[in-house]
Amino acid sequence: MEKIIAQDDLIINDKKCNDFVHNESNDDLKKSFIDKLDVESVNLCQIRELNLFCMGCCGHDYGSRDKLERAIDNNTQTYNEAKDKKLWGQRSPNYVHTSGVCYNVIRKGNEVFCPLHPLRNKGIDLRDKDCDINYMCLTYKTYLKWDLGKRKRFIIFLSLKSRDWYEYSMGMDSDSILNEFENLEQKNNFQEK
Repeated sequence: MEKIIAQDDLIINDKKCNDFVHNESNDDLKKSFIDKLDVESVNLCQIRELNLFCMGCCGHDYGSRDKLERAIDNNTQTYNEAKDKKLWGQRSPNYVHTSGVCYNVIRKGNEVFCPLHPLRNKGIDLRDKDCDINYMCLTYKTYLKWDLGKRKRFIIFLSLKSRDWYEYSMGMDSDSILNEFENLEQKNNFQEK
């Protein structure tokens, strides 16, 4: 079954995604979209412009979506009630909930994030010793090695897939988003030869 995705007035299916990303006739639409983003400084973890929020590196051995949502909702409630946010961030009895998610991940609307991260605190890092602050997923590491053209194609690719925080996080954590994009890129290279 083909997955249909709506992006503004554009309807696209998985089969046509590759054509859209690589088709020159779509350059005006792609350019107007990319012009809204500074692709060189995009943080794949939190792309507010695309409504994509990842918490894939904020835990491990994830349980079901339901368990993750309950744990994150509990984190959010205790965060909102906490007077001292730094102290709140040091309350975890161990690194992650039984659901696999960190005790510090919260949700506001459709955004899932760590409120202790320096990007949320004017550069001040409030995360505790349990956080692996130097971790970067394979997708992000690979993205940083690409030239600007390939980065732009990847951002366009991300924009064409309708994913919520859970689907985006699990796709980034498992490398399935990276693999799908690389397969499309490889398929396009074969078609051009």
